[in-house]
Amino acid sequence: MSAPPRSLLGARARFYVPIILVLAGLLLARAPGAGIGFAAGCVVGIALVVQVMALGAGAARRALPPLLMRATLALGLLLVLTGVGLPLLTFANVLTEAGAFLATCAALALILLAIAGRAPTMRGEDARS
Repeated sequence: MSAPPRSLLGARARFYVPIILVLAGLLLARAPGAGIGFAAGCVVGIALVVQVMALGAGAARRALPPLLMRATLALGLLLVLTGVGLPLLTFANVLTEAGAFLATCAALALILLAIAGRAPTMRGEDARS
């Protein structure tokens, strides 16, 4: 059993993050058209922001190691390049959208962890100036 949340935001994050992730899954599975992979990845990015705000950058870094996120980003870019490079493939559109989804999720996670992990250092630099 997990520890109880320390703040109201933590309690709300436990409620809202699964709903946000279901929305991203529904976007990816049901919405037709190009660009849905990117849009669903941005929705997952919103869930990541809520998690980092609720639990902190340390917990997010333990849950999403940067090496895993880099590998996911590389896999997403490989899928996009495969889908675009081989348009006669039966599932080229699906590969492209799945790759855009993975690449967007991983890139947003890396950016968010870099910014959130740097926040204590930035506060320390501001205090000295």
